[in-house]
Amino acid sequence: MKFHLSDPPLTVPPTGNKSNSDYRKSPYIIQAACAGNIPTFRKLLEAGCKINEFGHICLSKKRKNSVLSTVIGAAAYHGKNEMLKYLLASPQLQKSYIEVGCSELQDIKPIKAGPLSHEYQGYTPLQLVVVSAFSDLETLQILLQQRANTKITERETGNNLYHLAAIHCTNFDVFQYIVKNVDLDLFERNKAGETLASLVKASDDKKRYQLVEEIQNLRDRTKLEAAKLLEELMSAE
Repeated sequence: MKFHLSDPPLTVPPTGNKSNSDYRKSPYIIQAACAGNIPTFRKLLEAGCKINEFGHICLSKKRKNSVLSTVIGAAAYHGKNEMLKYLLASPQLQKSYIEVGCSELQDIKPIKAGPLSHEYQGYTPLQLVVVSAFSDLETLQILLQQRANTKITERETGNNLYHLAAIHCTNFDVFQYIVKNVDLDLFERNKAGETLASLVKASDDKKRYQLVEEIQNLRDRTKLEAAKLLEELMSAE
């Protein structure tokens, strides 16, 4: 049986490290999820592979740590939407699996010598979509439709989904959808005292800053109208 899993394979070491057979080793079923290859995924299940495996799916953006996650995290990070829908419909995975956080290991060739410094530690599939270089709107929508937790914050920084989107998200459509449709406090501060607006302003992205201002004004008007209606109802009594 011949499997086409990913290109390049996740297990191939860089030049100079060919002797290390464990370099970024990831279970075949995780690789199939990364590649979005449903036929191969099914064959692997039939061959006895476990759907609840945990393995390398990518390197973190800045520190180049090895990020390990589930099949759902793998499909979500790489924007493999048909695979993600297939997994979420699988009776073999519990609904809570959508909230399993990833872990990080120091890569075999760290960009800095010294102890491991986390970047994506504990990120759920939803958070991985936001920080991914393959960030995709449909992927985000699939997870939100499945009621993925949007209130989660990063332990070390206090960054919520708005903060992550402002700092990491390269896809404007994903950023816009999060800010417009995910119900979080626009003025919530992370541990550094930063808000969504301050982060976007610091990035000098005028399009995103204008969007944040528009949503802020819209929410303010909505609150005023709701307060006015409540006052009128109370007066009528």
